[in-house]
Amino acid sequence: MVVDEEHDSSFKQMDPAPRYNGRDAAIYLARLHGAKTLLGSATPSVESYSTRYGKKYGLIELFERYGNMDMPQIQIVNVKEALRQGLMKSHFSSMLLGQIETALGKGEQAILFQNRRGFSLRLECDICHWMPSCKNCDVTLVYHKKKQPVAVSLLWIRD
Repeated sequence: MVVDEEHDSSFKQMDPAPRYNGRDAAIYLARLHGAKTLLGSATPSVESYSTRYGKKYGLIELFERYGNMDMPQIQIVNVKEALRQGLMKSHFSSMLLGQIETALGKGEQAILFQNRRGFSLRLECDICHWMPSCKNCDVTLVYHKKKQPVAVSLLWIRD
């Protein structure tokens, strides 16, 4: 039984009930039938990786990419600074849009992945652009909307 990208949260069924984890269901099903299970991931889930140290799983590490492909080039963009300078177009930096235009101009393709959770990824003051964030690590808070609306008063207190 092969579970590719076993770390992916889409394997977890949270709603509606019954709740289950597809990765765990595959492991159980393989065990019922006396089969082996292969969990594939470049970034294993914490559960799978820590279980390896409990000797429940074996671990095979690959140190080169398929076909000896080069690692992708990573460019870090300071989105806060780009936003302050007015270089953002919606949620995209001018550098990202330029790279997409270059790829499309060469007849290549571009794909963007968005790892999204919650109803709104951020709440931002329209006047001063302040966003509520964790007081311990500066990560912006995500707004989760309940299925049935409830009366809520939001009061953000800045430290």
